[in-house]
Amino acid sequence: MDVASERQIMNQQSLETTRRNAAAKLHPAVLTTTNFVRSILGYLVGETWTDPYLSGLACDADGYLYVQEDGNPFFGRVLCTRLAVIETILQLTHAVELSPRERTYLLQRIPPAIRRARRPLAGAGEE
Repeated sequence: MDVASERQIMNQQSLETTRRNAAAKLHPAVLTTTNFVRSILGYLVGETWTDPYLSGLACDADGYLYVQEDGNPFFGRVLCTRLAVIETILQLTHAVELSPRERTYLLQRIPPAIRRARRPLAGAGEE
């Protein structure tokens, strides 16, 4: 095995350790939250803490969150924004003493906002 392959395996193991540590600190037995927050946290750490559980998360160009429940092929818009999820994660960082690495892991799992396609300006490119 070459050095690059060994590093990749070590990084994957480290990432899994970070995920497990964050999941342990955010587990419903440790942290009391609403079912909605629990479902989002479970999704972010790859755990099934609610029934149904979230199998997908997306964000539109305006920052609104869309969730996909397990077994449902469609995403539904919820009254929550990407920014609100980020703020909640940052608040929980202090409440459950997430490490900077655990916090970063969670924040990176929040999908970015989808950018709108830009329309060409009227008359652009015409001579």
